[in-house]
Amino acid sequence: MNPTAAMVRRCGYFTNALLTIAVALSAYAAAAQSLQPRPDVPTPYRTIERWITMPAGRTMGSTSAIEVDRDGRSVWVADRCGGASCMDSTLAPILKFDPSGTLTASLGAGLFLVPHGIYVDRNGNIWVTDASDGMNVPRAKGHQVFKFTPAGRLLMIAIGKGKKPEKDPITAAEGVAADRMGNVYGAVVPTPGVTKHSRR
Repeated sequence: MNPTAAMVRRCGYFTNALLTIAVALSAYAAAAQSLQPRPDVPTPYRTIERWITMPAGRTMGSTSAIEVDRDGRSVWVADRCGGASCMDSTLAPILKFDPSGTLTASLGAGLFLVPHGIYVDRNGNIWVTDASDGMNVPRAKGHQVFKFTPAGRLLMIAIGKGKKPEKDPITAAEGVAADRMGNVYGAVVPTPGVTKHSRR
């Protein structure tokens, strides 16, 4: 290759590199612009600090889900037993708070590994998913979906039986919902992502 052709090629590489950098900088600028405050969009809410009152000796751990109760005022919260997991805990991780933040009910003691999702159906039943702790070992808990009455009585284990991840079609139950026909839908890891379960 003669020197002129080599120089032209090098100039082409340099130009392409500059174009790539320019495109990247333009994308970065656009993203940064989108993250700027939007005074034209209303923000009508204010944060109420420490509105929840936990019982004496009990602290709130990692929380993964919150759902409004059928009464439209109370909320159900999935608390991981004051920590990151309920593996060795006997605490009830599913907590109900009234509008003032007072704990009025709790359920699920000894049943959960990593409480993850909550769904309250039109009858007020509470559905809760129990995910994985990330350890590929047999567990007596995890990989399940529970259904409780509004009073906290366990009605059924709708999906899963705490099986080993490699044996169970659900590796981690992330979310749950149920339709009026009685079908249960699970948001799970890995694919297919959403599973459907009908009554036998």
